[in-house]
Amino acid sequence: MELTVKISKRTLWLLTVAAVFLALWYGRGTIYGVGQEAAATDAALDAEHVD
Repeated sequence: MELTVKISKRTLWLLTVAAVFLALWYGRGTIYGVGQEAAATDAALDAEHVD
């Protein structure tokens, strides 16, 4: 019984670490993508308003 508790605690810990890592990795990509999209939009707006 003791061994099962240790295994499930370790598994839970590993899953938590993996989830945090994936969330940060996905968030980093999303923030980068939003930044790229904003830069492209800004460039497009600048191109439209050139006099």
